Amino acid sequence: MRPAWKITVWVLCFVSPAGSLFAQDATPSEERFLKALTTGLSDKSPEVQRAAAEALVVMGRKAAAQLLRVLKRLRPQARDRAVDVLVQIGQASLDEIGRLKKPPGGKAGEAIREVRRSLEGEGGIAGFGTPDPMVRLKIEAILREMPLDSFASDDPHLKDVEVLGRPAIPVLLDYLNPAQGHRMGFRDEIASAVLAHLCTGEDTPKLCRLLDLGWLRVSSVLVAIGDRSCVPAFVRAMGRGRMSWEFARALQVLDDARIDEALIQFLEAHGSGFPDGTSTLLDTVAERGLKQVLPALRRMRGSARKGRVNAVSNEVALGRALAVLGDPSGIPLLIRHLDPPRQERWAGDRALQALDAVTGSAVRTPAKDRPALKAAYSAWWEANQGRLVWDPGMRRFKVED
Repeated sequence: MRPAWKITVWVLCFVSPAGSLFAQDATPSEERFLKALTTGLSDKSPEVQRAAAEALVVMGRKAAAQLLRVLKRLRPQARDRAVDVLVQIGQASLDEIGRLKKPPGGKAGEAIREVRRSLEGEGGIAGFGTPDPMVRLKIEAILREMPLDSFASDDPHLKDVEVLGRPAIPVLLDYLNPAQGHRMGFRDEIASAVLAHLCTGEDTPKLCRLLDLGWLRVSSVLVAIGDRSCVPAFVRAMGRGRMSWEFARALQVLDDARIDEALIQFLEAHGSGFPDGTSTLLDTVAERGLKQVLPALRRMRGSARKGRVNAVSNEVALGRALAVLGDPSGIPLLIRHLDPPRQERWAGDRALQALDAVTGSAVRTPAKDRPALKAAYSAWWEANQGRLVWDPGMRRFKVED
């Protein structure tokens, strides 16, 4: 199996410019790719397992056909992951199951029946019903009037969608379907904003069911509803190694001891892989003072810059989290980004803010003079790193005489 970070790039090679997949029958190169992804479901690395599953969902119908062919040869845990993928793919999985000339027996047959129960027994999308084509047309007409290259939560067009009422829910949820990949523009954010008004606490169990199936984008809707009965679903999702930017932002809002414990366990198991949303998770553990996560953060130091996407934001967040939790080894990570390239000036601002907070503004050089500021903080660190003591009351380091 190839490294996990390459999988997303490879998936894009099999997607047309318009965002739709190629013809139903896989080409030889696609078949090889699908076999590699299927092998990834059995990989020892949780990061590779997760990346392979996400890529299979994006491949849609072709992935469903491949998984059904090999289901009986998969080990139990990989078969469970395959079931998750087939459910996330949705209707295309049911179509491929219907094409089977002779459904397998044994554990593979049980797995297929589980997929059918999940996709057919819930009544459309988790019991919300099947998207009505006419309602979809109305919503699409409204969306065409909106600038889909930007999004504002107070856009008046959102009210036009909201007045369609509950029949709009399954259509909007379909925009959050992970099988749609990231080809929806701002439709997922628009859908989340409207669903937050249309859904109520009575819908929480059904939305939690979707979260269990890997629909991480419904997390923002659950947080907006504010029903704490959703917390176990968030914990289960983290326990299965699932993470995304939207999900991480939702966890930041959910202030609950069960979430805190799951965060610690997630970073312990998956943090060094820096999945999407890691910088937000690091901000969360720092804000909540979760010192139990320090061993995991120290291990993460060695992998923060190894060709990762969002390496700068990850490293600044990691440095801040270590420092705020009383570990001075985070300080050099922050100093490193005090004078970043212009396109990453935000990183310098955030690093300086964190450094000033944990050192009591030990350096007085004007903030506009970035090179001088970096040099001054570097000199301060070299002179004092062995004499720093954390003051929990002041929440900053003092230089011990």
